[in-house]
Amino acid sequence: MKRILFILLLTIPLIGFNQDLSNTVWDINFTSGQRYILVFDDDGTFGFVVVRGWLFKGEIIDSSVPGDETDLTWTVTGNKVILNTTDEDLSWTGEIYGKYMSGTCFIGGEKEKWSGVKLE
Repeated sequence: MKRILFILLLTIPLIGFNQDLSNTVWDINFTSGQRYILVFDDDGTFGFVVVRGWLFKGEIIDSSVPGDETDLTWTVTGNKVILNTTDEDLSWTGEIYGKYMSGTCFIGGEKEKWSGVKLE
């Protein structure tokens, strides 16, 4: 019994637990100085506001906005997060660790690092 418990205690940290982004808001900062606020909906879509940056500054970008043809979707597997868009100039990948996440993205063909914190 002790052996089984010991094995379980060793393997549990290696198992990726799904993080749920549903109905959360994140403050995302980029190495270039850009800053976005991302809102993750429970239907697997997201929207964002560019707080500081050169792209869509001050505009709300959300796939639920009428007339906005950009589909913004998110998926999480374990602690890996992928943010997909129909815009070929924007793709994100990263990892979530509780209230923090970070990764890389391509914006306008440029690779950039990003990190974020969940807003309460």
